[in-house]
Amino acid sequence: VLPAESGSIKIMGVPLEDFEDWNQVAFVSQDSINFDDKFPLTVRELVGLGRINKQNLGRPLKRQDWEAVDETLSFMGINDLANRRIGQLSGGQKQRVFVAKAIVRDPKILILDEPASGIDPEAQERFFKILANLNAKHGTTILMVSHDLASVFCRMNYVMCINKQVNTSPITVDSDPNDVLRKAYGPHFTFVFHEHTCEGMFDDV
Repeated sequence: VLPAESGSIKIMGVPLEDFEDWNQVAFVSQDSINFDDKFPLTVRELVGLGRINKQNLGRPLKRQDWEAVDETLSFMGINDLANRRIGQLSGGQKQRVFVAKAIVRDPKILILDEPASGIDPEAQERFFKILANLNAKHGTTILMVSHDLASVFCRMNYVMCINKQVNTSPITVDSDPNDVLRKAYGPHFTFVFHEHTCEGMFDDV
């Protein structure tokens, strides 16, 4: 971890240098969908790796661990993929599998790096609905790094723009995204909305 040049960082109220409960923080890399397709793991086995921690390292997973795996697969809508090899999945399916691996230990914070990168629009929509469900039903705080401004302003409730300095703003029905974007990128920046609908493609989550 790079030392802070100024200010301080706290995780759930604890200074970063003193924080130890890393099981409460999960991370999904942008490169997850590039996982080695030839690696001989089923989806269920891969998600099970998320239950491994310092206390059970090197030991077989217990029944309650596998129950948690199956519950998470169901929550993510991928229980039908449980016995398939990771190399047989599409990009969108892989993304859901790696989020399942991250949340199977029930973290309080989930960090995602460009989670919609490389997956088609339909898979993106399903993916973001699952994230919204995760936040609403489990109270999981989701931090998402993204260059897709439309995804941010249409689906998130807070934005942080970084361009030499940090600019933050809540996202509400009354807020103008241009306000925070102009602070970050200059007074001539304009975020343009296009009205469109996508009816009948997705079930409610």
